[in-house]
Amino acid sequence: MQAQVVLIIDSRMEMSQKYKRILQQDCYVHAVISHDLENAFSNLEELEPDLIIVADNFDENINSLCTNIRQKSSLYRPVVVVLSKSSYLDDKLNVLKSGADDFMSEPIDSAEFSARIFAHIRRHVEELSNPVTALPLANVSYKVINRTIKSGADWALMYLDIDDLKPYTDIYGYIATDKVLKTYTALLKSAIDKGDFLGHVREDSFIILTDPIKADKIAAFLNFAFDSVSPRFYNGEDAKRGYLIIDGDDKAGIKVPLVATSIGIVSNQYRNFSNYQEVLTAVINMHKLAKVQSGSSWISDRPKICAEGGICERTSKKILVFESDAALAYLLTTTLEMQGYITEATSCVNEILNDVEKNRPDLILLDAGDKDPEKGLEICKQIKDHDQFQNIKIIVSSIIHDKEKILNAGADLYLPKPYDLMTLFSWINRFLS
Repeated sequence: MQAQVVLIIDSRMEMSQKYKRILQQDCYVHAVISHDLENAFSNLEELEPDLIIVADNFDENINSLCTNIRQKSSLYRPVVVVLSKSSYLDDKLNVLKSGADDFMSEPIDSAEFSARIFAHIRRHVEELSNPVTALPLANVSYKVINRTIKSGADWALMYLDIDDLKPYTDIYGYIATDKVLKTYTALLKSAIDKGDFLGHVREDSFIILTDPIKADKIAAFLNFAFDSVSPRFYNGEDAKRGYLIIDGDDKAGIKVPLVATSIGIVSNQYRNFSNYQEVLTAVINMHKLAKVQSGSSWISDRPKICAEGGICERTSKKILVFESDAALAYLLTTTLEMQGYITEATSCVNEILNDVEKNRPDLILLDAGDKDPEKGLEICKQIKDHDQFQNIKIIVSSIIHDKEKILNAGADLYLPKPYDLMTLFSWINRFLS
């Protein structure tokens, strides 16, 4: 999947085959020959080649031909090399001015031809690579996805990124972040085979094109491997604590987990795709589901069937409100219901765990209380210590102004009383979006 594509436009049968053999043997590329211009422009549109070799042996003027090729390939800018029997300087200059990147006079030594083409391909790859990871940029990834779709082969596309990388960057800086990205890239490379493709879709997001049989195994390995090395990116205090503490809105204290990886997977085994946009839309949706989970996780588009035979899907988000102030509890539940959430309110501290077990909320608004705030923090800790409730987001409001103590109790967000309602609703939407 990683092979560079070279289009040879040459009316000569024997010479074009000779050039193809040299390229595939010495430059490790996939070469395609077009013996007429109609077929050439058709291949130009369908293959989006990385390099084009065009011979000066057609009726159309070579300068016009170079100009047309540039116009047809303006969106992805391939390297264009002209082969000609001419050795006149004016002919060379006119071809280069018309859009060619190189001019070779025939006959040309096979070793020189191979070396010059290889140099062009190497420079082309370097220009379209991320400076930190040295992986192909998004435009290359899109092109490879389209080629793979058109190939008719079975494939799986994996969309990967690093969770909570931005807050890590805010605290540790860009140099440390670059080390994280380089380590992550090394893990990705170690997990794939020679025939797989690895590239960027954004600066901190990656794709892997691989065989559907291997995709799940690669994802499982990457989850384990990245979780094994991620604590090394932090100082001893943060690594031991298991999360970062950063300032939020006003005096809010936010607990940010250590970096993890989320992976979404789709394949053409269960549906058909016609272009890279459709594939990316589908895999990003899978990736969003993976990011909902705590820590490193991956989700595939393989159908998961419930006992009744239907596809299991998550419904509207549920919020449990524990607030001793009845008026505030009513205001919170009413406003949240207007925003589309399913809400349940309670003011009995002894019933919180039963309500969590019964309603299985996605988020809990927990007022730690004024009279006995330690009791509220103990409830928070009990919820988070329960294996089934670890993914529930908990926002704690308290008169205790000790961020670390509250976050250590299991809170995902601490809001000191009194808090601004719009700040609270903003954080709820962030956690549940």
